[in-house]
Amino acid sequence: MWRCNELTETEESLEEPEEPTILVGKKPVSRYLTSCLTVVNANHDKFWVEGMGQAISKVVDIVNFFMRFHSEGQVEITDFQVDMVPRDIVHGLPKHVSRLRIQLKVNR
Repeated sequence: MWRCNELTETEESLEEPEEPTILVGKKPVSRYLTSCLTVVNANHDKFWVEGMGQAISKVVDIVNFFMRFHSEGQVEITDFQVDMVPRDIVHGLPKHVSRLRIQLKVNR
């Protein structure tokens, strides 16, 4: 999507800073837990953990492990999204893949 670099004053005030997103794939769970800790150590209070297709179960595992690593009540799930994302075109028709996004908030 193309967008002009010149923004009006109202558009600048409406834009929110993006929260970090950890994209889950084929790597081991420990790699993504390290990424979560890195994001928290970089002073981000909120971040997303996202996975598609077969990685959805791994997203749930990562969130559960991460919540256990911290003191009780220090990490909470503030939002989650479940949707379908167009992935490929097969025989002229779009193929959709399930996606799960979980937003975590770390209370300091």
